[in-house]
Amino acid sequence: MYIFPNMIEMGLKEGKTWPSHDHKQIASTIGLCNPNVTTMDTLQAVVTAVCAVPQERIRRVSYKELVDEFDLPDVQIYL
Repeated sequence: MYIFPNMIEMGLKEGKTWPSHDHKQIASTIGLCNPNVTTMDTLQAVVTAVCAVPQERIRRVSYKELVDEFDLPDVQIYL
């Protein structure tokens, strides 16, 4: 499990940056302190899915939309 705020950076693939602060916040909410996120692959999948959300949708995207449309692994958290 990843528990410290700066650990979310480990989910970014090499050379990638956060599209916005909102993307980072949502990825942190889903990926940090989540007992279902136990591997680097899962953390990277969470970050990749959240980063794929267009800027105009990031503030109103639902967890279900992240899973269904953006291939977020279902790590069983509901926002």
